[in-house]
Amino acid sequence: MAGGSRANQRIRAGVFPGRPARARSRRRGLWRAHERDRRLDLRRIRHREDRHRSPARFYDWIKESLQPGKLSRKDGTIYVCDYDYHPRGSLAFTHALISEVSFPALDAASKNAAKLTVKLAPELIRSSRTPPKADGTKLTVTKQQQQKKWLPSNFKLEIDGLDCTHVNKIGPLVARQAIVERAVGELRDYQTEPSHWDFGNLTVTLPQSHAEGWNQWHEDFVIKGENGDDKEKNGSLVYLAQDLKTELFRIKLSHLGIFRLHEDAGEAGSEQIHRIEAEMYCEQMELQSHA
Repeated sequence: MAGGSRANQRIRAGVFPGRPARARSRRRGLWRAHERDRRLDLRRIRHREDRHRSPARFYDWIKESLQPGKLSRKDGTIYVCDYDYHPRGSLAFTHALISEVSFPALDAASKNAAKLTVKLAPELIRSSRTPPKADGTKLTVTKQQQQKKWLPSNFKLEIDGLDCTHVNKIGPLVARQAIVERAVGELRDYQTEPSHWDFGNLTVTLPQSHAEGWNQWHEDFVIKGENGDDKEKNGSLVYLAQDLKTELFRIKLSHLGIFRLHEDAGEAGSEQIHRIEAEMYCEQMELQSHA
């Protein structure tokens, strides 16, 4: 795009939408779901179908859903279990689309567990408060299914041409997909269709003493208006295991453009490290790999 008009419009308006993902219209289901979005904690998911039983399969679903032009629907069941993994109820969903993926905020000083939040938009939900099996059957969790400990302090940021080794905080990354309901048939049954993905901004914090490259990018991109496609940057956010070497998964960030740089001056005479906060729009996120 000539002249960088797209980035200029975003900077002036303060709105940074993602690129639309096309979807083919398909009729699905016979019932309208009364509950559209549900937050799912990956540690509590017990899927009914064998081909989706591994947590890695769930990450594959997220990866596929984030790809432009992909339409991926799944059926499944969430079991409510007691402490000993005996099912006490279930929530079955059909023809579900992923409507939102929220990656947690990262902080090099945090010791809390990190959580990935996923919202689903199913066409039908059936809830049962009775145990699915009356014979006391217990759900088993294999070693492969047990989640590795994931800390928000274990991460690595990579952006073309920038020193990211001193970034100590990263805000949450959120990808939202607008879901449209279409009434079909004589009974006006509803089917859900995705429209496009909107990708949230990337916000990072780092010491002012290591922000020279960030300051220069902001000067060129925002102040001087040199913000064409060739001035945008690409990068990756890597989530690491406790050994800080093994990659749990990696998010590819495409078409990053800086539009805000805030300096934290701190208190006079304070020994606190002075930091800056940089905010960038992101046009595409892609889940590339997972352990």
